[in-house]
Amino acid sequence: DAQGLLSRAVAAMDQPSHDGLNTYAISEAIHNAGLKVAVSGQGSDELFLGYPQRHGFPRFARTAALGPRQIAGLLHGLGRMGSRGVDSKIGKLAGVVGARRPLAGAYLGMHSVFSYAAVQRLRGEARPHPERFVEAVSADDPLDALSRLQLRHYLKDTLLRDADQMSMAHSLELRAPFVDHDLVELALTVPARHKLDPERNKPLLLDAVGQSLPREVWDRPKQGFAMPVGRWLLEGASVFEGDGVPGLSAEAVAAVRREFVQGGRPYGYVRTWTLEVLGAWLARHGVSG
Repeated sequence: DAQGLLSRAVAAMDQPSHDGLNTYAISEAIHNAGLKVAVSGQGSDELFLGYPQRHGFPRFARTAALGPRQIAGLLHGLGRMGSRGVDSKIGKLAGVVGARRPLAGAYLGMHSVFSYAAVQRLRGEARPHPERFVEAVSADDPLDALSRLQLRHYLKDTLLRDADQMSMAHSLELRAPFVDHDLVELALTVPARHKLDPERNKPLLLDAVGQSLPREVWDRPKQGFAMPVGRWLLEGASVFEGDGVPGLSAEAVAAVRREFVQGGRPYGYVRTWTLEVLGAWLARHGVSG
C-alpha cells in the first residue's frame, strides 16, 4: 500500500516536491468518501508562530550576524571535512554565519533541506548563495520576521502549492481560510510577544474559541502531520530506480543515500526522499544525465 501511495503521489506532481504526501493521502480518502470540498488549516502556524522554529530562530539570527567571513570559512571547511557529499549540523551552521542578510541566513539555516555546502557538492560546482532567493523583510522582532518569511516562502512556495496539486489530483476543492488576506494583514500587525505562551501553542487561536474546544484537543505537545516515509524507504519502497539524478554528482547522491541507509534512522529520510522525487520527476519528463 505504501509503495502504491508513494508512486501515485509522485506521479501527480506537476512540480517535484519532498512535501505533500500527507495531503495526497487524505485528499484521496476524502474523494473516496464522496466529498467535493474540504477545509485546510494551512497558514495558522505561520501567522501565529505555531512551528517549533520559533524557539531557535532568534538565536540563529544572532549567529548569522556574527561574522567575520573567516569564521564562515572555517565552519565551511569543518563541514566539508565532517561529511562528504552529505549534510551536517556544522554544514548548516556554516551557511548561516557571515550571511549578508542575517534574517535570510537564519531562515535558510532552519528551513533548508540541504545546506549551502551540500548543494555545491551535489551540483559539482560553486553555486550562488541561496540567500538571493529569500525575500527581504523588515521587523523589529526576529519572530515577526520569521512569521513573514514562513508566509512568503514555506507556505506560499511549498505548502499551498503542494496542497493544490495533491488535492486537484483527486478533483477536490481545498479551502484555506487562514490565508484570507484580511486575516493575514490583521495578524501581522499583532506583535510576536502576544502570540507566545509557555503553556500553550497558538494561544490567540485558543482564546478565540474559548471553551468550545475540549482541553484534550489542545493540551498536548505539537504534532506535525507526518507519515512514516523513512521507515518505508528503509524497508525497500522507492519511486526512482536510476543510478544517479541528472545534473547532480552521482558520488554526492550516493553519499546522501548511504548516510541514510547506514544511519538507519527513519526521521533522516528527507534528503534521500527529495532526491528520489527529483530523479523520478526528471525521468518521467525524459530528462537524462
